[in-house]
Amino acid sequence: MKEFICSVCPEGCRVFVDEAGNISGNGCPNGAALAKKDLAIFGRVFSGSVAVLGGGKDNCAVESTDKIPRSRVYAAMEALRPVTIFAPVKAGDVIISDFLGLGINLIAAEDIAEI
Repeated sequence: MKEFICSVCPEGCRVFVDEAGNISGNGCPNGAALAKKDLAIFGRVFSGSVAVLGGGKDNCAVESTDKIPRSRVYAAMEALRPVTIFAPVKAGDVIISDFLGLGINLIAAEDIAEI
């Protein structure tokens, strides 16, 4: 049996999938859909932050454009440590292309104005 913690809503349901593919524990249909998707690609959209110079904030939230394997989460966090960007930044700007060699991008999740 596999267990997932649903992140679709704030409830954080514990969703279980047995060997036959039966899903239980989800409080809404979104939890079941997330569990099915996680079984296909065991990972999550990665989010973190990078340093910003010349902006109204010191950090900018970033996220991957698709799931990364859970086994690569720590590598993803380490990859962000040395990254510094310059303001202005618009949500959706590509911060790192081909993030971790996975063929997905890391994008800004917020606007940061230049000061």
